[in-house]
Parts: sequence; C-alpha cells; structure tokens
Amino acid sequence: MQEGSVWRFTPTHRGRVTPVRMAHYAPPDGFAWETTYSGWRDNLRWEIVCAESPREPQQEQQEHPATCVTMTIRQEPGPFGWLVLLASAPFMRFRAGWLERRANRALERARQTLIAYNEVYAERTAQRKQRREQTTRRKGSHKAGRRASG
Repeated sequence: MQEGSVWRFTPTHRGRVTPVRMAHYAPPDGFAWETTYSGWRDNLRWEIVCAESPREPQQEQQEHPATCVTMTIRQEPGPFGWLVLLASAPFMRFRAGWLERRANRALERARQTLIAYNEVYAERTAQRKQRREQTTRRKGSHKAGRRASG
C-alpha cells in the first residue's frame, strides 16, 4: 500500500462500483483514502490519525504508551452539491454548535455500545475460562480415582 494506490469497492448488495484512492499514507502516523468520482459528483474522504495519548499518572509505569486514534470523514461537495447546500441553508438547522452536539451524541452512543460489548465479551470469556477449569478438574479427578483403584 502506498500513496496514490487505487482500488474499487463493489458492495454485493448494490453492485455499484466506488472508485477509491489512497490520498495520504504515512504509517504509523496515519493515512487517508478518498472516493475519486468525477468533478460533478460529491466525494468522501476518510482520514485516520494515530498519536500517542497523553499519559495519566497511573499509566506512567506501563511499558506501552496509549494511542489515540482519530477518524475524520469529510464530504467534498461537487458543484451541484454546493448549489444544493446553498439552496437548503435556510431550511437546515445551522445553529451554533448544533453539528458538534450531534456528533458528540453519536460518539457517546458508540462509546456506550463499545463498553456494553466489552462487558459482554469479558463475561463470556470468564464463563469459558471457568468451564475449562471445571473440565480440567473433572478430568484430573477421574484419572486420579482410576490410579488409586488400579
């Protein structure tokens, strides 16, 4: 993978091809890819940035630093997209901070989903570990009983 690489996404449910190119590639700092539709169509750009997270006092003794991963999705409107935005501006809710509040709510919902998933995953992992230990104990006691009687 390198900057300037191109590929196509073809979702199976729609069958429509999406042309994409790697716009920026600088591991381990981050990368960006974008759609490459013609000038008349809107394009999207996805950017991933990885940076060392500021350390909390309790993290000082950890061997590996925490990483902060930021994903930004930008819409780059084509000429028609700009006209639609200008025409619809009076009808949209462009109050101060509206978009930021909406993005923060979406982020909070995603965070809550991840926390719930991690709790379920941890619980299932603990159950599996407990079952394995019980099975191991049973097998061990069965063998020990056999040895004692034989």
